[in-house]
Amino acid sequence: MEINILEEFLEVCDEKIFRCINCGVCSASCPISKFMELTPQRVIFYLINNKEEVLTKNTIWLCASCLNCQARCRKDIDFSRIADALRHIYLREMAKRKLLSELEIDKIKREVLVNSPQQLFIALQRKFVYY
Repeated sequence: MEINILEEFLEVCDEKIFRCINCGVCSASCPISKFMELTPQRVIFYLINNKEEVLTKNTIWLCASCLNCQARCRKDIDFSRIADALRHIYLREMAKRKLLSELEIDKIKREVLVNSPQQLFIALQRKFVYY
């Protein structure tokens, strides 16, 4: 995917990622960060530095929206909103590339079905938008 991830993110989410002081409290507070390819702190770093690889990591799909990170963040950044926005961007990009053109599971391309996390299909049903 050749996209400007920071621009796309700022378009769909008003979370103030530039306030992040990179202290790591969000990552330390997250009960599942040890299973994530990127910690919440690193996701914000990737976003600020416009690294689109953030969409290929499992972190955005593992966030449980428990709000531990927000409750402890000194800058009141809500990582669950960041993860939700990134999932939205991922779905939008997949739709643009015609990899997700149908809501019916049996019509989704096999490569997407095999290589995508199950959370994608939950998000797909909740937020699917045709582009």
